[in-house]
Amino acid sequence: MLDKRAFRVLDILLSMTSEGESAVIEKTEVLSKLEEEITVDELDSIVEMLALNDLISILYSDDKLYGIAPRPKGRIAYEKRQQAVTEQTAVATQQTSVVAVTDAIDENGIEIPVRLNMKKLATICAVSSFIGGFFAALFAFIIARFC
Repeated sequence: MLDKRAFRVLDILLSMTSEGESAVIEKTEVLSKLEEEITVDELDSIVEMLALNDLISILYSDDKLYGIAPRPKGRIAYEKRQQAVTEQTAVATQQTSVVAVTDAIDENGIEIPVRLNMKKLATICAVSSFIGGFFAALFAFIIARFC
């Protein structure tokens, strides 16, 4: 099972390669692009794990360099992660736009932003679900008792 660090290393390695082409990558360059501090030995074990999971193919490795070729499985995982990041950004943009819905228009034709009161909305939802559950339980009790 790969962790977030392994997928981050995979993203870095595959961003340095073209599709279907191998690349020679310096270990220090990969380490500099990682947000967290890891050692060269940890990087080596992560790269070996990626190769064992058939995400990349190690063509060459020494103390300073990797020669890697992306595998189709690794390229698919990379593209899916890129798509997920794009979708998360779009969702975050949509969530911020929900706060300022513009349905009201004043007499001059200018849109007035309508703010949602989340506490009031949550209270209405809670009370509605309680009342609905109460009627469902009452209905089930009547059926069980008298039928």
